[in-house]
Amino acid sequence: ALAQRPQPMPWSAEVAAGGDQVEIRLRGDGLPAADALDAFAVQPQILANTPVRIAAAEGVLTIATAHSDYFQTPTAPFDLVLVQRKGSDVRAWQVRAAWPGADLPGAAAGGSGTPASADPGHPLSGQSGGDSGANPGPPLSGRSGTDRSGTLAPAAGDGTASGLLAAVLLALAGGLVLNLMPCVFPVLSLKALGLAETAHAPAAARRDGLAYLAGAVAGFIALAAVLLALRGAGNQLGWGFQLQSPTLVAVLAYLMVAMGLSLSGGFVIGARLGGIGQSLTDGGGARPAFFTGLLACVVASPCSAPFMGTALGYALTQPAAAALAVFAALGVGLALPIVVLSFVPLLARWLPRPGAWMDTFKQLMAWPLYLTAIWLVWVLMHQVGADGTALVLAGLVVLVAALLLHGRGQLQAHGAAWRRAAVVVLLLLAFAPLAAIPRLAARPAATGDAATGELWQAWTPQRLDELRRGGEPVFVNMTAAWCISCLANERVALSSGTFADRLRRDGIHYLKGDWTSQDAAITRYLAGFARSGVPLYVVYPRGGGAPEVLPQLLTPGLVDAALTRAAAGASSPPATRSPP
Repeated sequence: ALAQRPQPMPWSAEVAAGGDQVEIRLRGDGLPAADALDAFAVQPQILANTPVRIAAAEGVLTIATAHSDYFQTPTAPFDLVLVQRKGSDVRAWQVRAAWPGADLPGAAAGGSGTPASADPGHPLSGQSGGDSGANPGPPLSGRSGTDRSGTLAPAAGDGTASGLLAAVLLALAGGLVLNLMPCVFPVLSLKALGLAETAHAPAAARRDGLAYLAGAVAGFIALAAVLLALRGAGNQLGWGFQLQSPTLVAVLAYLMVAMGLSLSGGFVIGARLGGIGQSLTDGGGARPAFFTGLLACVVASPCSAPFMGTALGYALTQPAAAALAVFAALGVGLALPIVVLSFVPLLARWLPRPGAWMDTFKQLMAWPLYLTAIWLVWVLMHQVGADGTALVLAGLVVLVAALLLHGRGQLQAHGAAWRRAAVVVLLLLAFAPLAAIPRLAARPAATGDAATGELWQAWTPQRLDELRRGGEPVFVNMTAAWCISCLANERVALSSGTFADRLRRDGIHYLKGDWTSQDAAITRYLAGFARSGVPLYVVYPRGGGAPEVLPQLLTPGLVDAALTRAAAGASSPPATRSPP
């Protein structure tokens, strides 16, 4: 990682500014070639978030671009990072420059190679420009504030104990709210079976409650550790990244169908074939409770509930220990209602005693799992298209055949060898389509376009920058097919005739970014607002000005009021981050 940091260079840097244009001329030994080269200012509010123009002639490397829409004349030296990407070879250099009139301490005004690490707390950025070549956006502004819902937002760069405590409390509240999200209901149905079985056995209830808590916390910490490691390696990832993998989406669909088939009585968990994964979450005891909590984490994490966005955005800017503490609090919040039910005997009196009714209840609980499998297949269709989805559906049919054949053998005293062999062959055939998914994972292009009569256009950094430079009002919707909150908001607040009429009447441009599959440009845009996941709704007012970030749960009235302010060019409340 240290070897990949931008190398400080002793080049001279001469800055010339005129109007809204900036030209930086670099001189010195070892200047890189201009091809495949990009340049970024580390500090915010200096250079625009647009591609730069770079040319080399007579030993001088010239970088031309526009200054930021939120430009403030630098009174101190700023750092310029050059990144050159040629295939898998990526190199980066860093040089310090001074704005005309601002002297470099201890050096000539022309520039110095003082490394960024000499500046305490300096945010060194080794991020490349991605496929758009755009500036990745400013670092954290360190500014706290509130969003439109009034949620307290800790300063993104605040590493103090109070900032960490605020983020932990927000994560705890976000985990509690996750229990109300539809994506968690199927897993809660599994846990409801366990609660019914142990409701009148206090010791077993407490044991299972703590195991469920351990599973949820372990799941969030594991996902966070993987996310932090991948981001540290340079990957542009955000929260919910696991469902950006079509292979994992297909595996979860298989798992939901298998668990549902078991609850429906198609086969019995616990026999020799029960180790496919379902047995980990079915039945009584600490182990099923632990893996039920783990599964709850996997399916719940793509949901971004209120309070979560600010907490996770803060966590991903902190050292690993502080970040993992925030994610652990999220797991505690998710598991807290189940733990309370397990530890408060008075609540058990409201539950009927175990009996024959539980078999009917168990079969009813299979249907949320089947519905979840349908949702996962729908997500998969957005990722791999119709052909890939049909292949996975064929695999699901073969999986059902294998499990039913196995279940029929369980009813007989002596299983036939041919049946066991047939089950193994069918399972291999069922999982074969998973190997083909990576080759089919090219995402279909977005079809929304104003030119074709659609209400929205596909979001790109260039299109947003073009509209903002023209002073046009813009509504940005960052969404994903696997985000239940996003789909609910679109149904409730963004699909009505009133919403469409408002956009057309006031000339408001509607840009939609699809994060169903990994998209580095969208990840950078989310990070610009201290968010690590979707949904994100941003309204840019007419004539420029600070953007307004809307809450993660929308109402028609809230959206209409925000669009009214944007159309009038009214000043918006401050964002929790410097706008990208």
